[in-house]
Amino acid sequence: MTNRANGSYALEAVDVTKTAGDNKSVGDIDVAGGAGMWMTTTASGEDGTIRIKGPITGDCATGVAFAVGDLVYYATGTSLFTKTATDAPAGFCLTAKAAGAGLNLVEVYLNPFES
Repeated sequence: MTNRANGSYALEAVDVTKTAGDNKSVGDIDVAGGAGMWMTTTASGEDGTIRIKGPITGDCATGVAFAVGDLVYYATGTSLFTKTATDAPAGFCLTAKAAGAGLNLVEVYLNPFES
């Protein structure tokens, strides 16, 4: 396992074995049964760690504004966080983000309603 995003996981994360598909890098998002952020660079057959709950910062379109508390979704086709309800549910927005050039990051609390 390489490129661990941080040395400790105070927030919920799980260790998994990646069985198939593309290699994952630190910061990649997966949305199988809920959004998760890869905390390690992981190839098929390797063990890796996915954050399943807690705050993260992720990419979004520059033309989209987010308000605190907005529901946030993840579009697998574009690999961007959105406000489009037909995309995969991800969480809610933690800080306001204006629309505009160069404003392409949003702070999201992943899976806030999972128990």
